[in-house]
Amino acid sequence: VTGDLNGTARGTALSMTPSSVPGVYFVNATVVLTTSDGELRHSDSGSVNTAPTGSGEGVDLGEISGGTGQFAGATGYLQIREVFSLTGTTPGSGDYQGKLVLP
Repeated sequence: VTGDLNGTARGTALSMTPSSVPGVYFVNATVVLTTSDGELRHSDSGSVNTAPTGSGEGVDLGEISGGTGQFAGATGYLQIREVFSLTGTTPGSGDYQGKLVLP
């Protein structure tokens, strides 16, 4: 993940609901972005293309819900664009913009 915060994001899908477009799903997830300053937690809602002709592209809105270190008590949001590994053999990538409010 790139932006002013750089780190490694790991997410857990809570739900995946098919959309009316074949291979595209609406996703709800929890995500932890690990940086050198601590962990930033956010809850995401978005969509991802899993179609055989797709490349795993997705978009999310992440609501920041705190974290550890510098991010303890943080609030705000992230607008995220990403490409997932559909095979799990390569890492995904993404970037974002948003608003981070530190206490």
